[in-house]
Amino acid sequence: EDLTLVQELGLETLRRMEGVLDAPAPTCLIQNLGDSNVNVLFLGWVDQRQADFGKVRSEAIRLLKSAFDQAGISMPEPTYVIKTEAAGAPSEEEPARRPPAADAEVDVSVDTSLDSQIEEDRQDSPEDNLLSPEGMQNDERGMS
Repeated sequence: EDLTLVQELGLETLRRMEGVLDAPAPTCLIQNLGDSNVNVLFLGWVDQRQADFGKVRSEAIRLLKSAFDQAGISMPEPTYVIKTEAAGAPSEEEPARRPPAADAEVDVSVDTSLDSQIEEDRQDSPEDNLLSPEGMQNDERGMS
């Protein structure tokens, strides 16, 4: 399957979904290559004060499967290849292979989408940041 299409279609499906937050935006990771499959992980944030995580996850799986079916993207099945011809001789029944998708620019930069939200929460919080040098000193004083 065209992995770029899989990623784009999956992300668009999550973006339109009720219960999945717009920010931070959904992401997609290609996890690994199996014997007859490619494992793709779609991630989206859910505000559990407004939506049930399990229900959103279940609906996301259903909608992704439906979107892939409509696009002709099939789910993997174990495939066994039995060759009966001389080694190296191409079979007329062998499917034509599509050339790989053109190299697209891929963003592999550090994900900083939560940094501003974290900083805003830190500034709004009356509690000490236990990870800062000042917070560590306060924590140490409180423990003695």
